[in-house]
Amino acid sequence: SRLIKQYVEITGDSAGVEIVQGSLVAKCLGGASGSWWLSPSCRHAPDTCIPMLDIDVGWGLESSMLRAAKYNMPLALAVGSWTAYTQKPHAQRLLFYWWKPDTTFIDLSPEAVVYPDKDWEQWGRGIKITDNGETGLRKWAHRLIRFNEPKLHGVLKNIRVQPAELDKMLAQTSHGKSEAQIGCEWIKANPRLLAAWLTFETRCEKGLGLVDAHGEYVDTVPEANSCGRCVAGRLSEAVS
Repeated sequence: SRLIKQYVEITGDSAGVEIVQGSLVAKCLGGASGSWWLSPSCRHAPDTCIPMLDIDVGWGLESSMLRAAKYNMPLALAVGSWTAYTQKPHAQRLLFYWWKPDTTFIDLSPEAVVYPDKDWEQWGRGIKITDNGETGLRKWAHRLIRFNEPKLHGVLKNIRVQPAELDKMLAQTSHGKSEAQIGCEWIKANPRLLAAWLTFETRCEKGLGLVDAHGEYVDTVPEANSCGRCVAGRLSEAVS
């Protein structure tokens, strides 16, 4: 495949690949029916390899192979079904591909293998030997929610939870608590954060203006009762 060919070009490890039915593939222990690919540093002594498991689609397989060769890591890499992938790390000591936030392995309190900071230029050329880097978690909502439910939209927009706090909450799911119960308890324990998230009735989003109790537009905050959608062709201006 293209990725395997690129692996050889980057690492020079031609001994770790083979041609099967006209295609260049990773050379696994046991031949075509084998499941484990051994990195160069432990290929001569398989018993010294550290097993590492990835999900069957191999999300981290490409970078894991490259890092194993680049950093002389004694790894035996394999992919497994979702069942195998989620159960094996709980039964045996091995490395595994994972992402956060997620509850699959949180009860194991795993530590991440640390690589040099992501080199975007190298990654652009397929040389994925540095860290993956973080992927931002974004909140999405239907574009009309901010007009039809401005208060709800404001709260959702303001919500901020630190990764460490999120991990603590997720860890509680292994104790039999529901997500709703955990979230409710956390909010009750953090009233200041909740207060910062809540929007005032007169804190208007873009496209909305101050209105009184009768829905009439007003010019000052003391006169206002809430926010109303601007009439087509009109706009609101910021007031103190």
